[in-house]
Amino acid sequence: MMYFEQNSYLYLIGIIPVLIVLWLLNQKRLSNITASIGETWLVKRIAIASPLYLQITKYLLYLIAVLLLIASLARPYILGIDEQTKNMSPTDVVFVVDVSKSMYVKDVAPDRLSRAKRLMKDILDQLTSEQVGVVVFAGKANTFIPLTNDYYYASKAIDGVSADLVSEKGTSLRQALKISSLIYSPKEKRTKVMCLISDGEFHDDNVISLADTIRRSGINMFTFGFGTPKGGEVPLTTSAYNDETERGADNQAIISQLHPEMLFKIAGNKPGNYIQVADKFNAASLFVQQLKRVEYNDVVKSPKQFFGLFLLVAFIILVLETCIPQIIKPVKISEL
Repeated sequence: MMYFEQNSYLYLIGIIPVLIVLWLLNQKRLSNITASIGETWLVKRIAIASPLYLQITKYLLYLIAVLLLIASLARPYILGIDEQTKNMSPTDVVFVVDVSKSMYVKDVAPDRLSRAKRLMKDILDQLTSEQVGVVVFAGKANTFIPLTNDYYYASKAIDGVSADLVSEKGTSLRQALKISSLIYSPKEKRTKVMCLISDGEFHDDNVISLADTIRRSGINMFTFGFGTPKGGEVPLTTSAYNDETERGADNQAIISQLHPEMLFKIAGNKPGNYIQVADKFNAASLFVQQLKRVEYNDVVKSPKQFFGLFLLVAFIILVLETCIPQIIKPVKISEL
């Protein structure tokens, strides 16, 4: 299946119907001019113009070349299978944890962030040889735990994950994804897994394209959704002892809801790579099962660009269109 990196350029295809209409209008105009000169059959015989079928052929080639040029601007690619073998390389798992205020909503007991920390520790209990790391983000992102295979240290450190680790408010997922993708060692051949833990309240659609780029680079993306569709009130502070609610300009409580559609897109629209966490749902075991599939049935897919081929074919078609003669043969006076 073919994909495009810059889908916005594909809207230029709308120019094709316009070009066709303009060509038809020009043909009608020429027909009217021919009729005004004299007998249509005589004018067509003596006029130095290509037959209609040659005109149509040349214009179709021109339109095809335009389509290929538009497609090349959109940078087409396919995911080619470079390797499909049993993968025995070690695995790096990076948890990207949202610590913004919305993660303190209590629609998932005891609250979203506490449940997220429990999930990470449950996953650590089931790992054997993988390295793990943690990146936390709110208004900006920080590396909290570098890659390590010391699960005891990682489990104890996870207890300290909180909003206090990030000084700026907000949800800067874009920066978090960039920092997380740099944790992996570029020199070692290792299976790379990134796990985004959040409620999906992101207001930057560009993170979808960034996640696509990360997946194409060879990093397996998983997302965990915390919260409920109904949501809950965002606390004024992150203190467990403060029950005050953050309020908007209209003095109404700010409600935070789970946004699974955003998390599903970041996971590449793969049902197995998005896990919605509930109190009685063993998300840790499900993730570890999916992780083993990645580790032991690895299919490495890399993007193969085709914009250069599209440009070459467009150039050949334009040359071919130029080589088609305007007329088959001149008309002799004796033939009239």
